[in-house]
Amino acid sequence: TARLLSGLNDGFGQFALVSDDMKGKLIEQAAALSNLGVSAAESGKLFDTLVVGMGMSASEVDQVGDQFAQLGQIVGKSTATMVSDFNRMSGSLAQFGSGALDVFQDVQEAAARTGISADTMMGVFEKTTTFSGAADMAGKLNGVLGTTVDAMELINSENPAETMDILRNSLLDAGKSFEEMTMQERRFLAETSGINMAELQKGLSGGELDTKSPGETALESLSKKAMDVGKQISATFDKVFNALASSGVLKDLEEMMESLFGSDSAMSGTADSIIPAIVGGAKALVSVFGTLGGIIKTFMAVLNPIIAV
Repeated sequence: TARLLSGLNDGFGQFALVSDDMKGKLIEQAAALSNLGVSAAESGKLFDTLVVGMGMSASEVDQVGDQFAQLGQIVGKSTATMVSDFNRMSGSLAQFGSGALDVFQDVQEAAARTGISADTMMGVFEKTTTFSGAADMAGKLNGVLGTTVDAMELINSENPAETMDILRNSLLDAGKSFEEMTMQERRFLAETSGINMAELQKGLSGGELDTKSPGETALESLSKKAMDVGKQISATFDKVFNALASSGVLKDLEEMMESLFGSDSAMSGTADSIIPAIVGGAKALVSVFGTLGGIIKTFMAVLNPIIAV
């Protein structure tokens, strides 16, 4: 718990200022995320964005954790990577307001589908959010590569995944897959779009990788849960323990145990008073058994000659 608190304070600057109820629930969520490989500091950064930036309640934050875990299964990334990606992109995602989480999911799914990273998509999107930027990119691509990119369509795009689809589809429709372009055209496209050559090769291969179906995701989820039963139990225990700790129940229990069994407790005094009696009784039993042993030996000494005859 101490390590969690330290990490949360590092990542969430206002953690100490939230209500005790909110604090307890965030600690529970951080413990659950920790069992999925998310560091407390990364959880703190996530909570900072969700609670302070987006005004979410504790229950809504908990739902985001589940959403990231499910998204990770769909795109083939760990929950820890999902949280790290979101934290890294949070500055750019802030422009989408309450829609930031939906945009993040769209971009992650598009990245898995096309091979063009989420960060690259965000960079392309930023270039086309103004009329001059969109017109410049559309004009260059249309003039050199023969595409039919509409500058207004780029400006009106609502998220980076949509912008990337507009550009990608226009290039492929114009017969400009990566293999069909000349080396000079590839270099021009990389310079104009800001997409590196390796990602252009993946994104303009002419095909797409299918994201996992709901059935596949459910099957993988079931398999993962079966293998991670220990982690789930540990996470549940952490939640219960942290809830008890934050409520003060553990402290009350500790004080009760101390009052019952501590060195100055009534139980301790009672034990001190009855110990001599117990020792005396034990000595008496030893004496009785010793006497019985002597009688038995004498009896057997008399009986053995008779049995022998």
